Amino acid sequence: MSSKRILIVDDWPDIRALTASFLHRRGYEVLQAKNGKEAIQTAVKENPNLVFVDLRLPDMEGVEVGRALHKFPTTGHIPLVGWTIDPASKPAREALEGAGFVDCIEKPFSLVALETLIERFAPSA
Repeated sequence: MSSKRILIVDDWPDIRALTASFLHRRGYEVLQAKNGKEAIQTAVKENPNLVFVDLRLPDMEGVEVGRALHKFPTTGHIPLVGWTIDPASKPAREALEGAGFVDCIEKPFSLVALETLIERFAPSA
């Protein structure tokens, strides 16, 4: 198992592809999921080091994904970073923290911001 795995959860294939390409070039193994159910299954099976979660998925909210992952002993320790097109209010940020999220960024995000988060929460490539 790679010690440099990042799971990208987003229903937009272009966002997953762009982010995956960026991460691959930096030496990370990239896992992808297009919805919450797939994200939970992939995280439990693959145990990534970091998970980026779109907060609005077709089948569930990102907060629900976080809560589900934090119920499993094998995934409860994984840092989760939310991304959204909606600015997060203070109550929304508190809900994210309660669901195990360590940070949240707005889309469209810069690759510099993405790299900063990766440096904070995942092992370097």
